[in-house]
Amino acid sequence: PTPLSFYILHSTFFIMKKAFTLVELLVVIGIIAVLAGTLMVSMGGGSEAARSANCLTNMRSLANAAVAYASSSGYYPLAGSVATSRIDESQGIGKGRTVYAEVPGWLSWESQGQFPATSNKSPQYPSAYAADPAAGQDLRDFAVTNGALKATLAGNRGLLVCPEHKIATKTQTVFFTYVMNEYFYWDNTGKARGQNFYGRYAKGIKYADRRLLFAELNWKGYVGEKADDTPYNEQADPVLQYSNGECIGFNHKKGSEKYAHVAFADGHTEEILLPRGNFSDADLKELTKLLCEGKDVVLEGDKYKELQ
Repeated sequence: PTPLSFYILHSTFFIMKKAFTLVELLVVIGIIAVLAGTLMVSMGGGSEAARSANCLTNMRSLANAAVAYASSSGYYPLAGSVATSRIDESQGIGKGRTVYAEVPGWLSWESQGQFPATSNKSPQYPSAYAADPAAGQDLRDFAVTNGALKATLAGNRGLLVCPEHKIATKTQTVFFTYVMNEYFYWDNTGKARGQNFYGRYAKGIKYADRRLLFAELNWKGYVGEKADDTPYNEQADPVLQYSNGECIGFNHKKGSEKYAHVAFADGHTEEILLPRGNFSDADLKELTKLLCEGKDVVLEGDKYKELQ
């Protein structure tokens, strides 16, 4: 009788001799390509969702820091720094000099900690963007590390930058991407009281649950423009000046929908849907105004309206 080992070896030989046909190889390659494409789409969506979640976490941390500051001091931090002045007559009557100082906003505006100073330097507003990453950034470095929330935020710069925004503006360095509602005062309000200037009295805030506190910068344009249409605004400062037509940014996507992230004066955050259809720049400015003023809003069709 033929040994069993002979059959095993013989069968193995014929199995090893059998190869894929060209058609079979093409089918396998096609299947692998489809699976790889599906995986990449799935991972891409997850990454975008992760960036969105990270942004909301950042904004919630900023809002909580501002609320904690208000709880501790009795006042919300200033939306922007205030330059103050006094007469120093330490050298004798008639020999007084004007000394300027800064009351910092949530991010500081003045340059490099040079105040108090003996000359009135025009406020130097830190831009969110740096066109040349290799350029010296003393002003911005000072701004993001010496604001009113620096102790609460413990120097965590990562909280100041939305990861989605950073990707969209990859040709420029981004120092901060969040802005504070001008309702909480800033430099040109005319409300400064020497060096004892404070922000909004915490117990005097009406509609804190719907009064916008922080929002995101538009990385470019308002409703219809893409991130890479034109150069980014290098004058963007930390204050949302809705009275001048500045708007919240709809910088996040879920499928085909776009969302803006906002935080309110009570510390909670929300995602706001960008309506489809004929939602114009004027509509966006009106929505921003309503949120900054603490109005109730409702989405009716493709428009946001004040809830009466």
